[in-house]
Amino acid sequence: CKVNAWGAVGHGSSAEILFKYAGTCAITVTAYTVSGPKTNVTGTLTVTPRTLVTVDDSGGKDFMKIQDAVDFAQAGYTVFVYDGTYPEHVVVSKGIEIVGETRHAVVLDGSGSGTALRITGDRAVVHNLTIQNAAFGAFLFQSNNTRLYDLTIQDYGTGLFHDHTLNAWVTHSLITRGQIGVVANRSYDDAIRFNEISFNTVYGAKGYNARLRNCFNWNSLHDNKVGYFYDPTTDLPPYEFDGNVLTDNEIGVKVADSSAIFLTNNTVTGGSTAVQLLNSSSMVRSNAFSGVRTGLEFHASNSNITGNVIAATQVGIVGDGGSPRIEGNDIRASAGPAMVLRNLDGAVIRGNDAHGGVIVISDSRIAVLAPVNSIVFLDDSTVQSLVLDANSRVEVRVTIRVRVVDEGGAGLSGSSVSIRDSRGVVVFFGAAGPDGTVSGISLTTEVRTLAGTEVRNPFTVEVASGSARGSATRSIASAGDVVVVARGAGPPLALMAGIAAAMLVFASFAGIFAAERARYAFLTILMPLYSRLNRDKVLENYNRGRVYEYVELNPGAHFNGILGALGMNNGALVYHLEVLHKEGLVTSRQDGMYRRFYPRDVQAPPVLENGTSEAQLRVLKAIQEMPGITQKELSRFLGLRQSTLAYQIDRLSATGYIAAERRGRRVAYRARKGGR
Repeated sequence: CKVNAWGAVGHGSSAEILFKYAGTCAITVTAYTVSGPKTNVTGTLTVTPRTLVTVDDSGGKDFMKIQDAVDFAQAGYTVFVYDGTYPEHVVVSKGIEIVGETRHAVVLDGSGSGTALRITGDRAVVHNLTIQNAAFGAFLFQSNNTRLYDLTIQDYGTGLFHDHTLNAWVTHSLITRGQIGVVANRSYDDAIRFNEISFNTVYGAKGYNARLRNCFNWNSLHDNKVGYFYDPTTDLPPYEFDGNVLTDNEIGVKVADSSAIFLTNNTVTGGSTAVQLLNSSSMVRSNAFSGVRTGLEFHASNSNITGNVIAATQVGIVGDGGSPRIEGNDIRASAGPAMVLRNLDGAVIRGNDAHGGVIVISDSRIAVLAPVNSIVFLDDSTVQSLVLDANSRVEVRVTIRVRVVDEGGAGLSGSSVSIRDSRGVVVFFGAAGPDGTVSGISLTTEVRTLAGTEVRNPFTVEVASGSARGSATRSIASAGDVVVVARGAGPPLALMAGIAAAMLVFASFAGIFAAERARYAFLTILMPLYSRLNRDKVLENYNRGRVYEYVELNPGAHFNGILGALGMNNGALVYHLEVLHKEGLVTSRQDGMYRRFYPRDVQAPPVLENGTSEAQLRVLKAIQEMPGITQKELSRFLGLRQSTLAYQIDRLSATGYIAAERRGRRVAYRARKGGR
């Protein structure tokens, strides 16, 4: 007696026993349970030989066609097929064994159509041959206790179809190159194990109303459009999908409209999405996902997602709707948030380690939130129970809409809007649309850490439209509208004519003065022309007010940066900056190829040695204040792109102002006193 392919140790609730020789034997089974090992021994088993019928397409044996041998054989017979190609469609309706001489040299060829092998009888056994070139490679219909193993099924529409089968076993087979590799429909207690299923353009495997108590286990599914898809029309007892290895499928596992599947101990590598749950409340536990863009995606799901290790590029877990339990997962996302969750109701999100990454939760009601080593953005959401560790924080954010109106209640198009929190920090600056509205403004109302809560209410909203100004102070607790009335006159028209005239002069020199430094110097020559046109008080002009407010909110902004942000032309911007400079409202300083501008009450930062730029000074200051910070954390803190930040860090390292220190997979930075 031999336990097929398991050696000394097996897994699961049942075992396949293959009797290879005639004689007697007994089998001892030991099961290891939570309460200890359990052992049982069968009685004496008697193995009798099968009657042998032979097939050879070149003649000299009992039959030249497989179907002729099958028709002749009685239940319990063996049909032995010698090497050759057999262009047939074989139907097996009795409990016989079909075995090939050599797996790759015995070829049952369906000639491009029909079903190459159809099994309708109970206890049929087929192994050690190749089935190819058919609409259906092998089709099992209403058959019980069928055994298929050591097969190659290739070049098909559907490779293997189980339809209304019971306790059928398929093991150690290669199923490759088709549309769908394996289908199980209304199959009960079947086992599909240790197979390689690959290169299918639709699904590697698909289950309809199948209850595989003996499980879909330990298979390798690779290079399929979808590795495995389960979408029953009715829920059945739990279906176990365990221990499979899925590689380079576009989607590893997809489940729709079912709560009857347990996804456990699987490994998914490569592809777009490891697991996708659509209106499915499945168990997803102890899996490993790596090298995928998205680890797990769910929609309208009450799944238990626990104990998984996820390494993704874009997002670890993304979900919309339902009441899932997401607990104890280890999540790393190299270029995006660890989790993005929205429209959840009563979800439990606890014990997930994001390794310093971001979790975004929006428009949700969370029952329990207990992040580990995470930054959580809680957008327009509530939490009933919050537990924080020392390395996590929660930023509570509320989305508002600001509408700027005149004294008659009409919207003021293009109005500038700035918002300051209770610390005096500008948290938003933008322009209103045609109806005077700015939508989708997200405000951080409080920051919660283990040490306590920092409240950032109330917020002051300041608006400007031409010379009209307005402000309102509000304590923001929930999403809604803030209406601010702007009072005052509109901008004069004479200034706009002056700007147009100056730009006509500048246009003839545009090819010469392409660089910011030269362009600014040239345009200041034309200042007398502009000055003769100026008849207004300094800040009553709408555009000049915009320039001043932008510099006030962005000290150190350079000419091109202001130009791009405000959408003005060169001459007009130079004019307004020079007027502000002459009136003492702004100061400026040359910084390499840029000229930077500061409000009068802001002192320009000192110039370092070795030509260190202002941007590098910002990076250096952040490292001085937060020693041990990483490049990713600096990028998020300073709002700089990774590529820009990398250049600044290289320059600071080269001049000796900072030093790098590797801590495992992280590189931390600290400031050196005085540089080199």
